[in-house]
Amino acid sequence: MRQATERGSGHEPGERQRYSGRYLSPSLSRTRKVQGSIADQVNRLSSHVCTFKATLSASHFPGTAHTPSYADVTQRVRRCVWAIAMLIGVLIGSMSQGQPPAAPSPGEKGPGTSITTAKSITEGTTVSGSLVQGQDRHFFQFKAASAKIRVIVRKRSQGGFSGAVDVYDHNESKVAGKSEMGVLLGPMDQPLTLSFESRPGALYYIVVTALGSNARSDYELTVRKE
Repeated sequence: MRQATERGSGHEPGERQRYSGRYLSPSLSRTRKVQGSIADQVNRLSSHVCTFKATLSASHFPGTAHTPSYADVTQRVRRCVWAIAMLIGVLIGSMSQGQPPAAPSPGEKGPGTSITTAKSITEGTTVSGSLVQGQDRHFFQFKAASAKIRVIVRKRSQGGFSGAVDVYDHNESKVAGKSEMGVLLGPMDQPLTLSFESRPGALYYIVVTALGSNARSDYELTVRKE
């Protein structure tokens, strides 16, 4: 019975580890690994400092077995400085990994990545965004205040990028669009712009898309009366 109990207490693949009767979250496990790494760095630094102190002490007593030269002392000082720099780097890295990114406030909400999370904007304003690989579309929504609207996407990345801009109505039916798909020649830093007939008070969606392989595509979106 004891052997069966011991086998049953083993961790199955994917099972979270227990500690003092509580589960350890993945972030807590990573934090403890970082703390262990910091402890190793501290021990290593302490060893360098103790060796350096012993060397300096020996240099003050004539007749000792070894009297360090200036080069030896300089080398040990450099090692101590290097160890201190490494320790500071580990501490900074652990602080950045241990703190989750701050949640944006409602006024700082970024562009939506789907039509159901489209960011609300107003006619007559300009907003900025950055498209990255794996997240190559941004969605916005607004209520029209005029009968004809102009949409402009200005490319802010150096050299520009190949992109597209599309407008959909509240039924998610496309009403206007402009794309650089298939454009192989010519400058890629020119803005994308279009206009469409709108119904005041109606809801519209705008989709900004990066079509190229750029790691990052910065842009500005302006929605204004035509």
